[in-house]
Amino acid sequence: MKSVTFITGNQAKADYLAKYLGYPVEYKKVDQDEIQSLDLCEIVEHKVRQAYDVLHEPVLVEDVALEFSALGKLPGTFIKFFLQEMSETDICKLVEGKDRTAIAKSVFGFYDGERLELFEGSHSGRVAEKPAGDGGFG
Repeated sequence: MKSVTFITGNQAKADYLAKYLGYPVEYKKVDQDEIQSLDLCEIVEHKVRQAYDVLHEPVLVEDVALEFSALGKLPGTFIKFFLQEMSETDICKLVEGKDRTAIAKSVFGFYDGERLELFEGSHSGRVAEKPAGDGGFG
């Protein structure tokens, strides 16, 4: 099997992926232009092709979206910015008195210069009335 480099600047993400896969994961941080889109697959495809263009080796990237049913596709792929600008309590309040169902999505993209593969996963749930836990990874 060829080696693949996971593109992230987040050690916790690399560690989590390694634990899930059951073997060490080589990772690198690559500065990238982030396109703005509500289409998670479009964002991941852009990121994985851009990372390959920098490293010229097989790469794996990942991105996420969190969609609240009451808000259409929002915050969606912009969840990172919502979390930078609002408290978790305020994010929970965005759907106060509304449909609290939500879907979390994750897409991994692999590209080796020839073959592009996207792997999508999602999980449905509900937006909590108030934040729980200690604000950790994921």
